[in-house]
Formats: sequence, C-alpha cells, structure tokens
Amino acid sequence: MMALDERCQGSQEIVELSMPDNMKESAFQLDENYMIELTWQNAEKARRCIQQDTRYKTSADREYYASKGKRLSAYTPSEWETVIGLISTANSTRSPKASIRALAEYTYHNRDAFLQKLANGDISVVDDLTKANTPRREDSLISKICAYLCEYDFHEFHFVINDNVVRRILPYYLCYYKVDESLWKKHGRIKKLDNAPYSDIHAMIKGIQQSLSETLSLRDIDHILWYCYKNDAVRVAIANALVTKG
Repeated sequence: MMALDERCQGSQEIVELSMPDNMKESAFQLDENYMIELTWQNAEKARRCIQQDTRYKTSADREYYASKGKRLSAYTPSEWETVIGLISTANSTRSPKASIRALAEYTYHNRDAFLQKLANGDISVVDDLTKANTPRREDSLISKICAYLCEYDFHEFHFVINDNVVRRILPYYLCYYKVDESLWKKHGRIKKLDNAPYSDIHAMIKGIQQSLSETLSLRDIDHILWYCYKNDAVRVAIANALVTKG
C-alpha cells in the first residue's frame, strides 16, 4: 500500500480538515498516512470521547435493559419490540416499525436458539435474523441487535458491527495490516463492501485483529473504526484513495 504523495507529506492539517475538535484535542496516535492507528491507547481515547460525547453518553436501549432487571429470556413480545426499537433509534438505522416488529417476533419465538447462539458468539445468528419478514434489508440493525444484546445479557462483545462507516474505512485497514486479500478482494475493495455478507465482514475485522502487534478486543476496534471516522469525510476519502492507488 502506498503512502501519501511527497507533495502531501507534512500536510497533516489538510488530512485532518474535517476531524472533529474533540478528537484533535485527544491527540490520537497516527500512522504515516495520518490515519488512526489501531492501538490500545487509541481505543482508550476513543472510548473516552464516546463517554464524553453528549450524543452517546447514555444509551436508551442499555438503560431500558437495566431498568427491566431481568434476562432477555424472560422478555415478553412487547419488551423485545421495545428494546429492538430503542437500538434502532439510538443508532439511527431509520428502520420502519414493520421491521422492528418482525425482528421482535422472530427473536421472541426463537429466543432459546437465538440466546444460545449469542452466548456462544455464533455469528450464524445474524443470518438467522435475516429470515424475519422485514420489509427491507436490515443488515446494520441486525448486527447491532446481536452485538448489543450479547453485551447486555452475557457481558461479551462477540459480534462486529456491520455499519456504513465501518464498511467505508475497512478497506484501508485491510490493506494497511496486510490482511489476506482472499477475504475481501471479491467485493471490489471499496464500493461493493455494502453487499458483503456478515460472515465476510466479521472475518475481515477478525483478520485485522489477529494482525495487530497488541491485543485489542472487537469492541476496541469498533470504537476506532466507527467513532473516529463517522464525522471525518476528508480522512475517509483520502484513505479510500490510497487503497485505490495501492
């Protein structure tokens, strides 16, 4: 993978043109292309930024789960619908009510198998939820349902988030950390990742995780890929240009 053109070397200000102020103040460690390094220190900085960000300080779905004082196995159909609806709202998936209702009905009627797979970190549960009769594809919402409910009920983060922000920046890190191209080249590197199945997205991020020189959890990696790039259009564009030229 190529580095920035010599004419751009030293132009950190240009690369960081759209970087939010709170991230600039946190002084993230950067690689030679001024992208956020996947390090434990950066993961901690991202986590603190999220905690201090008024938009993400509290999560209505997490608070709802805590307020019920019971495990998901004891949820009623309406409680499933409420918690899934709150996950959708908190993450701005813009899912129609019919999708939320269909996913709630599916998880309730298949709750034993669903919860067992969550506990085991069995990613086939994501494909299971696509069988719900939703009026549109809900790839992002389904990945978040699995990730967050697993975290709440089993205190584990087994599932990566299949999010538009993550998919846009993922090719850069796949190239940078020299992850096996067979995992992702069939998707056309950048634009076609939107159509990649969840199992491939999960394998790509696991491949990055295994390529790192220090131990980061899937949650740590998600914090960096999502929060550090969600409002940084210039850096994302440069990262994708480097992948295309590399």
